[in-house]
Amino acid sequence: MEAIESVIAQKCKDWELIIVDDGSTDDTAKAVRKYLVFENIKYLKLEKNSGVCSARNYAISHARGEWIFLLDSDCVLNKNSIETLKKVIDRYPKSSFHKFMVKTFRGVLMGDEITSSLKVGFKEYFRNRFAGEYTPLIKKSMMEKHPFIEDINGGEGIVWKSIVQDVGHMYYHPNCIINYDDEGNDRLSLRYRNYGRLYPIFSADLRTHFLNYIRYAQIQLVLVLLKFIGYNFMYNLKR
Repeated sequence: MEAIESVIAQKCKDWELIIVDDGSTDDTAKAVRKYLVFENIKYLKLEKNSGVCSARNYAISHARGEWIFLLDSDCVLNKNSIETLKKVIDRYPKSSFHKFMVKTFRGVLMGDEITSSLKVGFKEYFRNRFAGEYTPLIKKSMMEKHPFIEDINGGEGIVWKSIVQDVGHMYYHPNCIINYDDEGNDRLSLRYRNYGRLYPIFSADLRTHFLNYIRYAQIQLVLVLLKFIGYNFMYNLKR
């Protein structure tokens, strides 16, 4: 519940929080009930477990605001995060996509350090201008146009590339918006079945952006192909 508490604790109160229960069988509904006294918190429950992409698309379809910011249960906002997001929106009114730095609970950056706001075109973005994990802020209209792929578990990067290609550019910012628990026991990357999760993602990435790899990132194309083959092999080996 730390993620929810971090939103409620924001100095800026201009926010809407949509909590999606992805068909859980635990006491999630009971645990979040106390937060529903807030008018700007909405609780939605899917009838069956449908995966993170379906849950996110469902939340976005119910959002009333113009902007979408994703907050997973293993992340917390910093105290001034929403205030920072609003300042960025006001400063760059014509942009639809932004990314911000992420730190672990131990204070370690999860990607390359960004020292100032930087506009990046699609070609440069596709070539991974900055490596690592960053958290996105996206216009709802773009998320509706480029929804998460619901037959895979993850693959957000595929959607981000599609949005940047559509818009033509995006912005990286030097602010750290969230802290991430990278030591939780429930992380997908700690499970053997992660092999089975990843090779469909690489497959979807190739289907969606193969021509962009040919045009802009041939070396990356080779790496993605090798990963697709390798994860497929490891998944079948572990079965």
